[in-house]
Amino acid sequence: MRAGEEVDLTVKKPGFAPELKHLAASEETRAVDVVLTQINGFEGTWVLPDGQLRAFTRSGDEHVDVFKLSTLASEKEFYRKFLLEDSPTGVKFAATDTIVDQRAPTEPSCQVPVRVEYFYDPQKDMLEVRPEDVETGFQQGRCVVHNRELVAAVPLVRAQADADTRTTRAPVGKPIDAPSLRQRPDPNDPNDPNDDKNVKERLQKDDLQNLRKPTQKPPPSKAPLTKGKKTSSLDNANLDKAPPKQQANVPAKLVKPEPPPSAQNTPTGGEQQQQVRGDSQIAPQVKK
Repeated sequence: MRAGEEVDLTVKKPGFAPELKHLAASEETRAVDVVLTQINGFEGTWVLPDGQLRAFTRSGDEHVDVFKLSTLASEKEFYRKFLLEDSPTGVKFAATDTIVDQRAPTEPSCQVPVRVEYFYDPQKDMLEVRPEDVETGFQQGRCVVHNRELVAAVPLVRAQADADTRTTRAPVGKPIDAPSLRQRPDPNDPNDPNDDKNVKERLQKDDLQNLRKPTQKPPPSKAPLTKGKKTSSLDNANLDKAPPKQQANVPAKLVKPEPPPSAQNTPTGGEQQQQVRGDSQIAPQVKK
C-alpha cells in the first residue's frame, strides 16, 4: 500500500466468524494482527429426519467429528470426519462417501462417490443437511454418471435433555397402564413434587398407610335354605292302596273320614252308628 492509501479488508476462514478491517497505510504500520472467533453453535446432539441421533464436535480448526448415539446417555461411536468449507455466511462442513452399485459391485466405475453437506446458521441456531442424489446408468458392464444434484435442505432438531420425558416399560406377565408424562424436577424448588426424593417419600407414606388399613374379611356365605317337600294329597283310591309305611306318614287331616252309613246299613230300631270297617288301612275318625 502506498502512503496515505486506505482499504477495507474482510478476513475470513471456514468455521470462523469473518472480521472487517479498515486499514490506512503509513510508514509506521508494518503488520496487522486479526483474531478470528470460532463458530461452535452446531456442537451438540441433533436428531436426523429418520430419528437417528448424531453428535457434532469441532476437531481443530479444519474438521468436525460426527458420532453416532443410540440414546442421549449412551457412549458416542465415531462415525465420520467432515471438512470445514468456505461459506458466505454461517458454517458449512461436508464429506464424501462411496456407494457401491450392486449391478456390478466389483467394477470400479460402479463405486460412486456421494456427497453429504451440513450448513449451520448461527443467527437462527439451525442445522440443515443436504444429501446428494447421483443418477447412474449401466451399460456394457460399466456405470456411467448421468447427473448429480443436491436435494433440498432438511432441517434437524436439537435433542434437548430437559424436555418433557415419558418412560415406556415392557410388560412382564400382564399388560401395564399407558406411560404417563411428567416434568423434570426443578433443582431450585425443594418442595417440587416431581423431585425424585419427594416422590420416593410420598410412595413410602402411601405404602405405610396401606399397611395400617384393616383388612376387610369377606361376609360369610349363607347356606341356601332347604325347603321342605310338599306333600300332595292322596285321593281315596290311592289311600286305600297305599302300603302301611306310606299311610303312617300321611297326616291325619289328609285322611278322608268314612261317610255315614246309608239307611240300608243302619241297624233296625237303633241309633245310626258308624260302622268301622275291619280294613286296618283305614284310620277311624277321631272326634275332637
